[in-house]
Amino acid sequence: TVVVSTSAATGARDIQLVLFKNGTVQPFSRVFNTMPDNGNWFNTVLTFQIQLSTNDYLELAHASSTSGNINYAKIQINIDGVVV
Repeated sequence: TVVVSTSAATGARDIQLVLFKNGTVQPFSRVFNTMPDNGNWFNTVLTFQIQLSTNDYLELAHASSTSGNINYAKIQINIDGVVV
């Protein structure tokens, strides 16, 4: 689960999160949301199952539909492992 808390100083905007594994975008790991134009903190959440092996790495890309500053309060990645 990935949680990103953001706020925009000016204007509502569309935002997206994308998850990469070892530099490759993961299919169906993209989430879209609209950040309101009120200056309040806003959460965008991505929940995604992925198998990781030794030396795998994850990257998170966060994009906005318009130019301007986005303030970040939190970027949190939770990884829960299950042994089968």
